[in-house]
Amino acid sequence: MTIVGDSTVFATRYALDADHGGSSLFGKLCFVLNEVDVGDYELGTSLRTMAMLLVPIVKDAGNRRDDWLYGLSAQELFDTLHGALFGEDSRYDERATDECWARFDILPQIDVFDAWQAFLVEGDDSARLVYKAPSDPGTVQESRFAPVVFDTVVRATFEALDSLVDEDVADA
Repeated sequence: MTIVGDSTVFATRYALDADHGGSSLFGKLCFVLNEVDVGDYELGTSLRTMAMLLVPIVKDAGNRRDDWLYGLSAQELFDTLHGALFGEDSRYDERATDECWARFDILPQIDVFDAWQAFLVEGDDSARLVYKAPSDPGTVQESRFAPVVFDTVVRATFEALDSLVDEDVADA
């Protein structure tokens, strides 16, 4: 098992299965926020697919700042982004499209994160990660940390997974 980042703040945890299915690179991965898993680590997933799905998240690095969204309460922030991005509230459709609010959705669309919802918005001094856990879907939870933490951890995770993919290709 490999941990990238500080699990008391924000990290990723992953492992390649011993029987990884060849080029599928089956393994386990989740985010870790304040020592709590975000995602279903034990479910397992394709680390090759995860690497591909991290690309747009990595590309959005440094581009998650929005002063208006940042100023909302945790509940308002979550509800506004979730409503606009997942079609539950049309009040902000045009703004969400014009400002590319999808950049705030930080969970790859893959099985281990299916039950989770999370958004990250940055301000001058901190990043606000608001999320709902499947164990308590009615409660919006929030964690704050330095703006560079998420991007640094996710980029390092992507690079490590991409290296696994490159090794697999070289071995083929």
